[in-house]
Amino acid sequence: MQDLTFLVDKDVTAQFGELTILSGEENGMGGFSIEPETKPEGGGCSSCSSCS
Repeated sequence: MQDLTFLVDKDVTAQFGELTILSGEENGMGGFSIEPETKPEGGGCSSCSSCS
């Protein structure tokens, strides 16, 4: 992502490590995603009851 700067809170970096931006082609989801180096415990969003 040339010429774009992303600012990430230090607490987010400390908790999840380096963040990687993936295109829809790279992640197979048809849109951009941000993937953490350290995955959240408990499965991330899939464990959230409000998304069901």
